[in-house]
Amino acid sequence: MSVTISGTVKTARVVDITKQQSGQKVPMLALDIVDEFGNTYACQMWDDDPQQAQLVPTVDRMRRQPVQAVIAGYSVRMRKFKDNTERPQANFVITSVSFPQAA
Repeated sequence: MSVTISGTVKTARVVDITKQQSGQKVPMLALDIVDEFGNTYACQMWDDDPQQAQLVPTVDRMRRQPVQAVIAGYSVRMRKFKDNTERPQANFVITSVSFPQAA
């Protein structure tokens, strides 16, 4: 069973992260997707997803575009925000990203 998110890209960016095991820097695609109810999903696509290489060069054109993505996994962690509050945040690992209007 899989879950698909449909919504609009609020923010899109490429973040260089350091892998804990190897110390190697790799790109991570980060998207905030807003659904029809106004819920925001913090989504990530890691470097081991074959689609990431196609999407990274287009990151500047993703904002405000309708999008669909399959959730491959998720994690919840405590996150400290800019206003110094700390709250749980769910992060969704996505795959099979599509932009319906581009088709």
